[in-house]
Amino acid sequence: MDSPRPDQPPWAESVAALRILLAVVWLVVPAVATWDALMYSVAFFGESVDRQDILKAARYLGIGAAVAFGVPPAGLFLATWADNRPAIRRWKVGCALGTLVGALLFAGCVSFLRDTRDPAPRHSPTGTYCAEYSGPPNTCPGG
Repeated sequence: MDSPRPDQPPWAESVAALRILLAVVWLVVPAVATWDALMYSVAFFGESVDRQDILKAARYLGIGAAVAFGVPPAGLFLATWADNRPAIRRWKVGCALGTLVGALLFAGCVSFLRDTRDPAPRHSPTGTYCAEYSGPPNTCPGG
């Protein structure tokens, strides 16, 4: 934590503690969410991964992406509000890294959700389909 300046308001230390808490959340939650998504999406000991497991993995990746995207701007806002220039620089770097990590986690989430879609329905030919076979039960028009 940065040493308090004499001209800082009394709430500056509380804001610094909140920024530290945000930094810990920002580092831990995406990592744990990615780990949980990996555990739900990998089959162990001959088990199979079903649709519900893939949806849970996608949800965890979405949570990780939301935290990776959302926490750095909140920390940057608090650092700007407290007028702490070193913290502003650190949170700007955090915003850049959060955008990168959040985009990767979001891409994984979309990929998992794409895997859970139902396949496209098979289209049958329109109209009456007639196959002529040799033999008497020929029901095709024209004989």
